[in-house]
Amino acid sequence: MIILSAEDVIQKPAIIKTLKENGIVIMPCDTVYGFVGTVPDTGKRIASIKGRKEGKKFLQLILPSWLCRFTDIKIEEELLDISPGCVTFIVKNRHGDTTAVRFPKDPFLADIIAGVGKPLYSTSVNRSGKDILSRPVEMIKEFGNEIDLLLDAGEITGKKPSTILDVTTKPYRIIRPGAGDIPSKYLI
Repeated sequence: MIILSAEDVIQKPAIIKTLKENGIVIMPCDTVYGFVGTVPDTGKRIASIKGRKEGKKFLQLILPSWLCRFTDIKIEEELLDISPGCVTFIVKNRHGDTTAVRFPKDPFLADIIAGVGKPLYSTSVNRSGKDILSRPVEMIKEFGNEIDLLLDAGEITGKKPSTILDVTTKPYRIIRPGAGDIPSKYLI
């Protein structure tokens, strides 16, 4: 496993290279640290690391301009304006199923997505059913032999994971409350 500090000048190219080689990276993902890997290549590996049931999906980090690749659903501008980094949208995808997508707020994370050129899975750093880890030293101890790279930006505390909002029907429905505040006029 490679460990890079947030100040390391080679971090962005190293992360992009690792992800393009289907590696698993732990890095800050707007709200909390996340396991990050390319879609669809790393889903099974991330699920195995977390001890997560097969078939349970991960959210996908995408650039806002990529939304039309996934769905025909139009999301209100007001929601798009508040969403970067803190709201995950469940949308109907073009295969008739659902996909959870989130747009990054952090320009560094957006640059990583653009550099890789494809959606990235993201899920909180924890074993399934356990508390989310916030300190890199804990992550190294727990997952050091199972991941390829860790971007150490220090401890992230006091942050909630993203709000998950189902926009497949109207009114919309909050699946998981979190960091994003959704105006009540859009909700059940």
